Amino acid sequence: MKFSPRHYVIPFVLCLSVISKNAFAQGCIIGRQCIPGAVTKRLFVMPGEFEVSVNYRTFRADQHYNGTTYQQIRKDLNNYVINRQNIWDVTSTIGMTKKSNLVITLPFIDSGWSIPRPIGSATQAPGPRSQQDGKGIGDITAVWRTWYTDPNDSPAQNIAFGLGVKLPTGKANQTNYLPDRTGANFQQRVIDQSIQPGDGSWGIPVGIEGYKSIGRGLSVFGTLSYLVSPRDTNGVDSGRVPTETAPSIDKFSVPDQYLYRVGVGAGVKAFPGFSAAFAVRKEGVPQKDLFGGHHGFRRPGYSISFEPSVSYLHNDTNWSLSVPITQFRNRIKHNTDGTELTGDTTFADFQIIMSVSKRFGRK
Repeated sequence: MKFSPRHYVIPFVLCLSVISKNAFAQGCIIGRQCIPGAVTKRLFVMPGEFEVSVNYRTFRADQHYNGTTYQQIRKDLNNYVINRQNIWDVTSTIGMTKKSNLVITLPFIDSGWSIPRPIGSATQAPGPRSQQDGKGIGDITAVWRTWYTDPNDSPAQNIAFGLGVKLPTGKANQTNYLPDRTGANFQQRVIDQSIQPGDGSWGIPVGIEGYKSIGRGLSVFGTLSYLVSPRDTNGVDSGRVPTETAPSIDKFSVPDQYLYRVGVGAGVKAFPGFSAAFAVRKEGVPQKDLFGGHHGFRRPGYSISFEPSVSYLHNDTNWSLSVPITQFRNRIKHNTDGTELTGDTTFADFQIIMSVSKRFGRK
């Protein structure tokens, strides 16, 4: 079977970068990164070529979970959090050698988080909803990606390894004019961690991605990516009150993040240039980091989604659409200062990820 980029491109859904920082889990668990809807030869950019992608990701998270248990009471009392994310990025992929690319991503964040103040209870009605907004440039990422074999010599299967750096270019201490927990005493306060444009730390994104033809026009693909965040806390006020057993919870933690995906895709013979894919996607924040401390406040947890996607390639331009639909959610316990703390967080029912990319200098 002969393979070509036109008939064998599965969605090139890039949002915030290949193997970048902010964007793994959904909702109040930090969630901003997306990666290709599939992994194929299309991802390789030859020397003398470069590709520019404009990518967009959006979701609304308002479903509270504590562990795997849905918190229906938050909806009944009308005191649930609404976390919306709108993330744009511009990603440039530059061909460096026959087997290596440099991927640079500049993200833009426009996110919101709201909760009634006072929050209310079974005996007290909630107050008006207090709105927080996080806007600005996010954390820039640069990743060096190397294929195991020359993609021109191995069109039916290949594997790539990525290693990079995440720069702390986004603000991690953005504030809004907000009330206290009683709904009074308005002043400048730090916004929620999940909508901060950055995390105030350098990071090390690592990853592996690959694809293989399995016949009849089908291919399987997979991606494993992990952001190593060596910094413990970033010194930003979390708004939590420290206790004797959790003295560092008043500061934001800088957590690791991860994303795993595996799927299958193929070109659509009846519609030249079109392709479709289906993947299973898991993204989240671990309870503890691989390296460094894990003090401060974080919301660890993960979600598992089914992710259908489609794309259309015409000449050197590719359009793609991906809609991860959440199937499973787990807000795991937070371990800080050696103490396990329970809590809930919000997850989205689905996400929308769109991308358009243009390749220049194609040989």
